[in-house]
Amino acid sequence: MSQEMARIEHLELIQAVVNRLGRNSFAIKSTAAAATAALVALTASTNSPIGAIAGTAILPLWMLDARFLAEERAFRRLYDSVRVGPPPEYGSDGYFKMEGLSGAKGSDSLIGVAARLYLFYIPLLVLVGVSLLIAFV
Repeated sequence: MSQEMARIEHLELIQAVVNRLGRNSFAIKSTAAAATAALVALTASTNSPIGAIAGTAILPLWMLDARFLAEERAFRRLYDSVRVGPPPEYGSDGYFKMEGLSGAKGSDSLIGVAARLYLFYIPLLVLVGVSLLIAFV
């Protein structure tokens, strides 16, 4: 296998990981939205504080989503380093390396990535809070 063919294969492997992480992030967002909608509807129909469960379920999903997004960004940095860097020699340490560059310059912390996801998760928490207020009023 030539060095350029190896580079292309390596880039395809990294892209597959990035795609999988993106699908996982989307699945977490859809799970959070569906769980919130179901528990808010249950709270509204029974006038019980069951919606508080949705509020406690949103926070771990938010952190898990942030983790997937941080990993995805680390693998995108790995993709760029493989794309522009010199092709690795067969059998060297960098040959088909699949560790995301999470410790690299410009890497994102979990809290920093979670803060960028607030536009999706804060409205879910507000919706749960409003449904709890309605249930108790």
